[in-house]
Amino acid sequence: MIDQGRHFYYSHNYAQALPLHKQALAMKPNSVEALLELGWTLFDMGEYLGSLEATNEGTYYPSNLTDDLYALISLNYYFNLGLATNDFEFSRRTEEEIEQYKEYSRKRPDGHDRFLRLGITYISHGDTANGFESIYQSIRLRPDFPQAHLMLAKLYDRSNMKKEAAMAYALSLFHHNRVPYARRSITLLENALFGNGGPDAYESPSIQPSGKITEFSEALSHVIESYSSEHKQAMNYYVPWFRGIRGNDLFEPFVRYIYTGANVPANESWLAENRNSIDSLLSYAKTYQWPAVDTVSTITSSQTGNGSE
Repeated sequence: MIDQGRHFYYSHNYAQALPLHKQALAMKPNSVEALLELGWTLFDMGEYLGSLEATNEGTYYPSNLTDDLYALISLNYYFNLGLATNDFEFSRRTEEEIEQYKEYSRKRPDGHDRFLRLGITYISHGDTANGFESIYQSIRLRPDFPQAHLMLAKLYDRSNMKKEAAMAYALSLFHHNRVPYARRSITLLENALFGNGGPDAYESPSIQPSGKITEFSEALSHVIESYSSEHKQAMNYYVPWFRGIRGNDLFEPFVRYIYTGANVPANESWLAENRNSIDSLLSYAKTYQWPAVDTVSTITSSQTGNGSE
């Protein structure tokens, strides 16, 4: 049931994903996975309060959670509120919830998740300095902790430290191992690099690329590289975003990096496996009459011995 809901969610068909996630939750009311999927779907539909209820409800089932999932649900509560209101002041928990937080933290006094939750608590009460330090400590204890990188990126973003935010978003993305988590990270990375207009902002001649395309390419290459059996699904999701990267100066290096970069195995078998995604990308390029299409066709065909037509 959850997998069916994810299928519609990835396709932006939230109206069909929503009842499936609700059914999954009805079948297993304390399912953390179902709560998270429901929360993300509601959030993307703009139903922020419903999203908060779903994600926050998971905190009442600590026995069913790994450290990472517990931290993720707690983070999601604050993070969704921060996005919905653009102000962490609205993300203060009740005293009862904070006490539950502290109780779980006492069980793992040296855990990386404890410092992340402590940092979030500081931030929600306006103590940004201690919030930063606690999240840094979480990352010191576990450098591959994606939720800590994600919250750190959000703090950088709020402090208008866009370069640092982009790096932290990319690290969060790199260390996530599931497409839904990565979607959240890369959406924020996109905003940090391109502004709220996303890659389509490049349609405006007043906006200069200034190397941002390389950072965005690297982040997307991690998506393709990291998900093994799921990378096709991830790739198909991101293809529409490529439409915003227009012009020979941006499109050619972007595709060259994605399909032949050091982090992506651009060999014959890989390109053959991803032929549909490549063809989709080239189809978009031809629709928008990008001058780099012939160059990209040459890049891919030289790897496989076949053209992309």
